[in-house]
Amino acid sequence: MSYKSGDYYVICDICAFRYYRSECVKTWDGLIVCPKCNDGPRSVLDFPPPLRPERQTVPDPRPENDLYVVHYLLTEDGGVLLTEDSEKILRYWPGEE
Repeated sequence: MSYKSGDYYVICDICAFRYYRSECVKTWDGLIVCPKCNDGPRSVLDFPPPLRPERQTVPDPRPENDLYVVHYLLTEDGGVLLTEDSEKILRYWPGEE
């Protein structure tokens, strides 16, 4: 390497060898690398296509209902168990809540 007017030395961020800045390139992630360590442009896989809404429609759409199934504790004669405040005692089956 000989003297180049206005050029300066830099250290390659990958191989740590000394090169003139005019021989090196700056990569997409900000590293200054020599020509041997330069992998070229970014991969196409770094830029996934944008998400677009589905074009499939639902036939006969309806609004969601706020209905849910509640299980009450029943007595042997079919009555509902109540608390002291006259509220029904709910029984949730395993996996339901």
